[in-house]
Amino acid sequence: LPCRTHIARRIRVGLASAIKRFPGACGVHPAWQEGTGLGQFDSVSDPARLVPGGTRPTTFTMAADGLSLAVAYIFQIGLAVIVFFAFSFLRVKKTLRRFYAPRRFDKNLEVKPRRLPPGFFAWWCAVFWAPEDELITVAGLDAAMFIRMLTLGLEVFSYLTVWCLLVILPINWSGSVVKDILRAPPSPPFPPPSPPFPPPSPPPPVPLNQTFPLPPAAPAPNCNSNPIAYTQREVSLLDVCNITNIENGSPKLWAHLVTVFIITGIVLKILSRYNEESAVLRVSFLSTRPRDGTSNTVLLTNIPGMEQGTFREVVRSFVGSTLFVMLPQGMKTAILDFVEGKVSKVMGKVSHIADVRHVAKLHKIEDVSEADADVVPNPAELANRPSEFQQSRMVLASEMKVLAPDLDPWLEAERGLDRLSDLDEDTRMKTFILNEMELCYGSSSVAAINPVWDQRRLDSLLKEFNKVKTQLEDYLDAVAYKLRRRQLIKQRKQVSVLGTTMGTWGRERYGSKVVKVDAITFWVDRLAELYRKIVEAQEVALSKPIPSAFITFNSRATQAHASGSLHHHSEADWVIQAAPEPRDVIWENLRMRAWLVGILSMFSWAVYIVVLIFYAAPVVFVQGLVNVNTLGEVSQGLYNFVNAPFVKQILESILPCVVMVLVLFPIPYFLMFTCYASGFVSRSEIDLGVFTRFFGFQIFTVFIYNMLAGSIINQWQDIINNPSSLVQTLSIAIPQTATFFICYVITSGIAKSAVRFMRLGSLTVFLLLSRAASTPRARARMWTPESRWYGGLVPWHTMVFFLGLMYSVINPIMCPTALASILITFICEKYTSLYTYQAPYESSGKIWSLMFHQLMSAVYLLQILMILILNFKDFFLGWLILIALAGTIVFHAASIRMYQRPMTMISVHDATNMDLADAEKHGHATPTAEELRMIRESYLSPVFKVSKPALDDLFHEAAVTSGRIDGLSIEDVEQAIEDEAYESADEADDEQVQAALEAQTADVDATASANGASWLSWAKNPMFATSSTKAPKAA
Repeated sequence: LPCRTHIARRIRVGLASAIKRFPGACGVHPAWQEGTGLGQFDSVSDPARLVPGGTRPTTFTMAADGLSLAVAYIFQIGLAVIVFFAFSFLRVKKTLRRFYAPRRFDKNLEVKPRRLPPGFFAWWCAVFWAPEDELITVAGLDAAMFIRMLTLGLEVFSYLTVWCLLVILPINWSGSVVKDILRAPPSPPFPPPSPPFPPPSPPPPVPLNQTFPLPPAAPAPNCNSNPIAYTQREVSLLDVCNITNIENGSPKLWAHLVTVFIITGIVLKILSRYNEESAVLRVSFLSTRPRDGTSNTVLLTNIPGMEQGTFREVVRSFVGSTLFVMLPQGMKTAILDFVEGKVSKVMGKVSHIADVRHVAKLHKIEDVSEADADVVPNPAELANRPSEFQQSRMVLASEMKVLAPDLDPWLEAERGLDRLSDLDEDTRMKTFILNEMELCYGSSSVAAINPVWDQRRLDSLLKEFNKVKTQLEDYLDAVAYKLRRRQLIKQRKQVSVLGTTMGTWGRERYGSKVVKVDAITFWVDRLAELYRKIVEAQEVALSKPIPSAFITFNSRATQAHASGSLHHHSEADWVIQAAPEPRDVIWENLRMRAWLVGILSMFSWAVYIVVLIFYAAPVVFVQGLVNVNTLGEVSQGLYNFVNAPFVKQILESILPCVVMVLVLFPIPYFLMFTCYASGFVSRSEIDLGVFTRFFGFQIFTVFIYNMLAGSIINQWQDIINNPSSLVQTLSIAIPQTATFFICYVITSGIAKSAVRFMRLGSLTVFLLLSRAASTPRARARMWTPESRWYGGLVPWHTMVFFLGLMYSVINPIMCPTALASILITFICEKYTSLYTYQAPYESSGKIWSLMFHQLMSAVYLLQILMILILNFKDFFLGWLILIALAGTIVFHAASIRMYQRPMTMISVHDATNMDLADAEKHGHATPTAEELRMIRESYLSPVFKVSKPALDDLFHEAAVTSGRIDGLSIEDVEQAIEDEAYESADEADDEQVQAALEAQTADVDATASANGASWLSWAKNPMFATSSTKAPKAA
């Protein structure tokens, strides 16, 4: 018996020690550890601390303690300081000056940024105090608007930091809720479930030789208490800065209520000033731009009367090319006729109903149903109806027959095109569009018309042409570089060629096996063949117009009038908008009509919503994976590791935020693809679409999903049983997640901006490939300014403003955190705007209106959250925030009415003043012939801009370089080219010229044929034929 007593005592001591050290592994919730201060409830005064039925309380596990937050601050700000020191050292290095300031050395830029001081830290102040006028001149108005948003954030959070740290933080600190929780005794262990029958009889008496008595039975739980009152939280000394430290119903909550009004007033006042200044800046920027294609041009889409882009053409193209390619022609025709017949019947019926209702609206006839529309054209069927009704319908039917051709834009357009059927396709389209524009905007209002042609076949040819041209240019530069250094070139470059990949031309010249040929000869021959195919494809494309065109007016006022008005009552036809820049146009999307764009847009939004819903899974998984308590329950060794000093703080404060940033990193590229597939006609529209969608995506993934991951998901069963507890659950969860979002703002704003500022990925590629690039042209392509897309950049920083403003009252520590984040971002982005990146487009400040709406959403959510939290805190006057909410709505609506259109279009008054300024400056109001020529060339697709003289110069350079490789001097090579009757491509196509030179080039032809040389006579030079070039079997 003594031995058994000793063993029992040792077992009990061991179990108690294990439960205390490893509660998760022993089946006991970690929050019930003795002496840790955890496991307490939100309502300290509630005597019923046990969940009814013996269920385990839920714990919010997303908060980090004060030490973890301090580690996050030190680590992230230290990283930013290291990055700034490294950049200050690297930017003055001779090999990296062009990489870190490429806009200073770009010869294509007319205006370059000023030279920075040579001091180690002198660039900080120079960039910080750089004037806005210089930023607009160098980087454009879009970059200036982005920097203005950061400046607005600095101004707002400077005021909020002072107020919240001096007023709200001491008030939160003076509360006693968190201190009472930390001083409270440990909670008892989990009780057994409540039995439905009376409790069993007490246990038998303890034996006399029992040394340690059994613990007393646990008290019965209070089954009548509210389940939501038992939500547990892990609290720390950091929570004394939180609003949860204030007692329920405390008069101190007056300060939080007043702070909401103060913050609302500050933000709205500053936004009002910035709105007015931004509108004036946009007008000033547009007035200083020279008269070019963008200022006087509109984009016309959905031109009616053309078969291209219609449902019939799309169905025929789809079925004929992919779906039924193996079916007989008769069966395919029958299927197409059936589909087109059904669709035409439905579309005709819908169009007929719409026209009837349109005329009925003109005559104020009500209740025109589908059944009435079917019988309108048949007055005989109306004999049994009342005479007044019959007369109105007969009048409606008779007027429909007269007005139907005028109401249908397609019938009117088809008649106009039929009258021009004797003209060629180019002249026909220009005349047809000119008649429509002069009808609406007056005679002599149009200066130039650029129809858009179907270029689907040309795109692939141009892509391969540019690739081969780049390869030839790089090799010629490398050879020229070695020859200038008097280096010996031992052998000519060989390339492996597979003829079957280049169609009939490749099979005839190189066979069906891989062969090695001379690189210069192959590239020259391939470029010549691609140019021939491009010319042929251009001729075919010029006979296939698509329903779009660029129209240049003689004045900016006419352009503003056309782009800002409704051209036709059918919004699916004759759609006019301000023309994007030529470099901004997506030519392949101009062939899509409105019906196809609508279908693709709905599909892209459906995909967006599906991805947004399913993205909750990785977010919840990441948050559960990086939770220290979850990781510690895997094994004892992992528990010891994750709870080690500094490791635990890194896992709690930095790792979740870094993983969240990495998870969101590919989303802008996905959104860019969906916007492109939706049929957007310009890169600026795609970027602005990504701008809006990415911010909304972050609202759900960063804020809502993370909040739900620590609150509702863990309490879904209680919420189902008591749905009214959802509001109370959110009120508890939102303040609890403040520490996590503070860490996220530090990571997203400070660390990410600093790492992006260094451009580590591009720097690695530059250092690795700079030695391989042996020519100036190849090296220039490596440090050429990179493009910066605002859609994937700005929402990261508006999200920092959003989180900072939302949690400024809940936890005042968020204010200086957001201020530091925006300050570092301001320095980094202002430098990159001036010296590093270039925008692929210029929208003239349209991004400001999008940023304004995103900043306003932060104000709305701040007010809604404070109403929710003050209501939960039993503060009876929390509803007064509805007054601030109503004022915010009024301000937002007024701002939209006053500034939305000025920030997206130009007024006719301002455009007229710009025309007067142009007339005074140039001496004439309309564009000159030279200006019109440049406008026509600018709004011509790149597939029609392949320069024949530039290609001839490249071929001449290739011939010279080939002779130099063989050891000839430049003079000998030039003389050889003249002796061989060098001809241009146009002369090579002329049979008469070839016949005249036949005798002169007979010997050269024989040599070139034996060595597989070019089909062009001017390229049939012995310098291209080498002993290493294999003659093709076909030759």
